Amino acid sequence: MRLLWLMVTLLLAPAAQAAPVFDDPSDLLEYAYQPYRDGNFPEDPYELWSPDLLERWALMVARTPDEEVGAVDFDPMINAQDHDLAEVMIGTPLVLDDRAVVTARFVNFGVPQLMRFTLVRGEGGWRIEDIEALTPGRDWRLTEILSSPAS
Repeated sequence: MRLLWLMVTLLLAPAAQAAPVFDDPSDLLEYAYQPYRDGNFPEDPYELWSPDLLERWALMVARTPDEEVGAVDFDPMINAQDHDLAEVMIGTPLVLDDRAVVTARFVNFGVPQLMRFTLVRGEGGWRIEDIEALTPGRDWRLTEILSSPAS
């Protein structure tokens, strides 16, 4: 039932308000981190994710028991549950055909963070395909977390 609700929500969300289209991978990440600066978060927190990443998220939600949080209990954009970001710097994208890798560095509550984003270009412009935290001791890859069996 929860999967059905999530899938309906994901299918109807684009009809309510179209996600922005990005021709440049850096612009996507600048846009993604802007709400952490100004507090104006989009209605759809997943609007920048690729269809594949959205599907992985939906499958993780579907296999998570109702009384549990799930495999991702933090905001993967910031490698934390809460934010007080400073010194946000978006790296120069490495683009190869319809794929790109871009890093983001920032300080959250005084802790330096390094994130690596894999992006894909489709009909809707660039979208996030995977997120990796490269901060020592707090490193992970979102697609691996989403693929892990429910505990």
